[in-house]
Amino acid sequence: TDLSLAQAIETALGNANNLKIAKLNTQSAEMQNDWGEAGRYPTVSANLNNSNTYNNIQNPTSFLNGAQLLGTGATATVDLQWTLYDGGRIRTTKDRLAVLAEQTGMNEQVVINNVAEQVAKAYFNALVQQKRLEVLADVLDLSKDKIKYIEAKQEFGQAGEFDLLQIQDAYLNDSIQWLLQKVNYENALQNLSLVMGMEVGADTDLKLTDSL
Repeated sequence: TDLSLAQAIETALGNANNLKIAKLNTQSAEMQNDWGEAGRYPTVSANLNNSNTYNNIQNPTSFLNGAQLLGTGATATVDLQWTLYDGGRIRTTKDRLAVLAEQTGMNEQVVINNVAEQVAKAYFNALVQQKRLEVLADVLDLSKDKIKYIEAKQEFGQAGEFDLLQIQDAYLNDSIQWLLQKVNYENALQNLSLVMGMEVGADTDLKLTDSL
């Protein structure tokens, strides 16, 4: 899968739980940044109380003796409150809500910047490890060519067994370095996928398209 830095950042932002929380906080603060929340407008509250009664009459002198009576009742109330003068409290509250909305918006932007920075670092580290792996692959190819060259010279008596053993030892060391770097590159890709919030193992076919 081809992956540019912009795509990596976009994926990370879409998967970042802390950013989702920051967005919800921003939306909540923006909704609360309202004159109604500050107390400028009247508030109306309605209440409904429901009551049930049960009576089992046990009175021999009453014609209702032994009767079971069930009663229901409901009471509704509406309350209107409107502050006509508060000495500037409403304005102060509204200013505080505006500041809170601005702060939460700034916090959201900080989270976005942090996520983008982490992805960029992981992405370019993976590019560096990829470049090192390519360089070591070229070195390994050179070592192979040297072995063929020494073997060709050996056929004509211009190189000895010791010369061949030396170049084979160098090839072995180059192979080990390449394998170690391959692990470093795979770890860098895995770290990038983790920063992006991808599932474990989703980094196996990533192809970084940006350059250093």
